[in-house]
Amino acid sequence: PSGVLWLHFISLKGGYWDTGIWCAARSNDLGRTFSSPAVVCPREGIMIRHAPVLTRAGKALMPVYCDRRKVSFLYESRAPYAEWRECHAFGDTGIIQPCLIRAGASLVAFFRPHDRPYVIWRSTSTDEGLTWSHPLRTPLITPPSGIAAFTADQNIGVVFNNSPDQNRYPLSLAQSDFNMHAWSTPADLENPGFEISYPSFTVDPSGTVHGVYTYNLRMIKYVRFDRDWINRSH
Repeated sequence: PSGVLWLHFISLKGGYWDTGIWCAARSNDLGRTFSSPAVVCPREGIMIRHAPVLTRAGKALMPVYCDRRKVSFLYESRAPYAEWRECHAFGDTGIIQPCLIRAGASLVAFFRPHDRPYVIWRSTSTDEGLTWSHPLRTPLITPPSGIAAFTADQNIGVVFNNSPDQNRYPLSLAQSDFNMHAWSTPADLENPGFEISYPSFTVDPSGTVHGVYTYNLRMIKYVRFDRDWINRSH
């Protein structure tokens, strides 16, 4: 909101994610130049994957997880968003890579599994992130692979590998209203028979959905679709 662009990333000290260090750099000219990277959290294994969400009070909530302990957290920051501190721990082990979205008056966090049961989990906050419900299982089956979520109109979309066989394909989309009592039958965005994984999706002001994901572990693929396509696919 202040016009500063922040780039958050993980720097590996060793050969695997459990040695990762959360770092950030800032740009005051929309990304043409950046400051030198600075450490946000010195604890090894603290990981980020999805973007933060702003509360109505202007506080940023960053979804975070620990690759060593396989648990998820939220960190918070206020303008100018240079300092972050842990504000909530979800407690359950085995749910990682939280994805945070706004759904009407609520905030919702979705989690991918690290171990069985291989389903997507969710937690909801009705007070702008001050408190959160105990994580619950959804009926969406997925292997230990990255997920994404977005809000379009009055619906939630979750993108994930809809596979009971732990394959990282197909890449599918399921929808629910904000109550999340029932989910649509997942519709495949793509099913090439090889790994397509780790989606990240967002919605622009016109309502167009934009997404990227890894494609056969060789490149990043970009897709976009509108509300009409979502309705036709379900």
